[in-house]
Amino acid sequence: MAISPWHLLSVIRCDDAASLLSDFDPAVHVVDSYRGHLYDEWRRVMVLEAQAGLLRPFKVLVSDDEVPEYTDSFVPELIIQSWREISSDEDSWRQLTFVEIKLSFERAELYRWLKTKFDDADIPEALRDIPKPQAPAAPQDEPVHHRRRHTYLTLIEGLALEALDGEIPGQPYVAAAALQKILEGHGLKLDDEPIAKTVKEILAVREDRDTDPY
Repeated sequence: MAISPWHLLSVIRCDDAASLLSDFDPAVHVVDSYRGHLYDEWRRVMVLEAQAGLLRPFKVLVSDDEVPEYTDSFVPELIIQSWREISSDEDSWRQLTFVEIKLSFERAELYRWLKTKFDDADIPEALRDIPKPQAPAAPQDEPVHHRRRHTYLTLIEGLALEALDGEIPGQPYVAAAALQKILEGHGLKLDDEPIAKTVKEILAVREDRDTDPY
């Protein structure tokens, strides 16, 4: 993808979007040059779609000057000097002609609208909603080595035996309830599910230990 200044903009002006859609690079635009009827048609269409509520503008500027009638051979925009911003929630701009309005659109909104009209491949790359690079995935914790896991479980088993007067109930959830009360007495909290799961692992290790002749 060839990068351009337009890829960096989160808000794009209607006239720049019209230039890109009519295959005219706004970066080389000379202010007093006329960009052609296709450019005007794109601006007109985008304004009409915005006025109809099909394309949501980010910013609306309206002319404070008296605008002469637009013809195919005359572009009134070239003599308009004064613009003022109004809220897009106002209705007044919806009755104006495209030469009396300057609109800006959020890139994502403009891209959404274009995708309702064209295939993605037909939309100029500079007007597509460029996804932000994703942060690299956090490295996954390596599983605990079986010897270290055995050490942890043996240590927990010894502490549980001490807390439960030398006997861990064979029913994991019964043992979990008893251990929960002990933890709460020290201001600590754990759900019964992870406690019961740990008790099951302890009982399994104990069984392996009892059956292992070595």
